[in-house]
Amino acid sequence: EALVTLSGATATATGLIPAGCLLLGVTSRVVTAVTGATTYQVGTVADPERWGSNVGAAAGTLSQGSAFTDKTISVNGGTAADVLLTSQGGDFTGGQVRLVAHYIFLTGATA
Repeated sequence: EALVTLSGATATATGLIPAGCLLLGVTSRVVTAVTGATTYQVGTVADPERWGSNVGAAAGTLSQGSAFTDKTISVNGGTAADVLLTSQGGDFTGGQVRLVAHYIFLTGATA
C-alpha cells in the first residue's frame, strides 16, 4: 500500500509493485478529495490507464477490477515497478489517494 499526495500532472508510488511477483492489479481509493483535476488515471508510464481511467475525484471514490482496461495478470520483472497517477482535466493541486498493489509470490519447494 501507498498513500500518495497529489501535485502536478502526475504522482508516483515508487516501487509499489514488488520484483518477481505475479501481479493481479492495482486498486485506488480517494482518501482526501482530489483538487485541480476532475478525474485521474491509474497505471504505469507505459500504460497510464491500465488499472483505471476517469476515476472520480470525490473522497471515497474507488477504482477496482471492473475499471481495469488491461485485465491481464502479469509477472513483474527483476525490479520493483512504479504506479503512476495521471491527472485529467487539469493538474493536481491537492488530495490524497491510497493505492494497493494486489500480487502473489510463487516460490518453489524448500526441501
